[in-house]
Amino acid sequence: MKSSFLISILILIPVLCNADGYWLQILGSGKPGDAARVQLYYGGVDQDSKRYIKEGKELDKLAGFVVFAVDEAGKKTPIKITRQADHWEGAFVPDKKGSYQIRAFADSLPVVERPETPGSNIRPVHYLCTTYQVGGAAPATAVIQPLEILLQEKDNVVNIQALLANQPVENGTKIRIFNPENWEKLPLTDASGKAYFIPTMKGMYIVRVDWVDKRPGQFLGKSYDSVRHRCDYTFIYR
Repeated sequence: MKSSFLISILILIPVLCNADGYWLQILGSGKPGDAARVQLYYGGVDQDSKRYIKEGKELDKLAGFVVFAVDEAGKKTPIKITRQADHWEGAFVPDKKGSYQIRAFADSLPVVERPETPGSNIRPVHYLCTTYQVGGAAPATAVIQPLEILLQEKDNVVNIQALLANQPVENGTKIRIFNPENWEKLPLTDASGKAYFIPTMKGMYIVRVDWVDKRPGQFLGKSYDSVRHRCDYTFIYR
């Protein structure tokens, strides 16, 4: 365990909130020249810690996401997504070995109104991340989005770097980690914006960091009290 990654608190708790969110999943052979399927989901976790996936009209808001892949040289490839039964999907073809960063971004989502709690209307801005490795390449570390999460797994420890405007997030920023059983860990970052976790089982993990801009405003005719920037990184532990 690296002592430089100072963790002030590490709690393991069941996810009791069924708030909805977005995440990326990638399907592919990991070989150059083979198409990789990029899937964008919308759903959440219920009170029994079971993940559910939204369908129907609620998927309409995913149309606002811009999805793209970035190779190790910084070449950006747009990925057009189309609606499926329970997700949106696109594809890209990696042309060489290397690590491809897959990103999705949405700043056109509607204001979340909370009339029962005055002063808490939120304008959500979402950043989604994952990495697609072709030919056994090491994970890429380029910073692409304003709010960014970079992950590196070594010796069964997953190291996290959280960045805001290409700088480490504030010391003590809470990182939320959802494991395959949808239990949640809450490590805090150190002064370098770093934290870590040890996977408990194989499967999909979602690593999340939020940053809130408390300046109020209006968007699409609705007033908001703050802008919540949220980054979710999908990590598959094998």
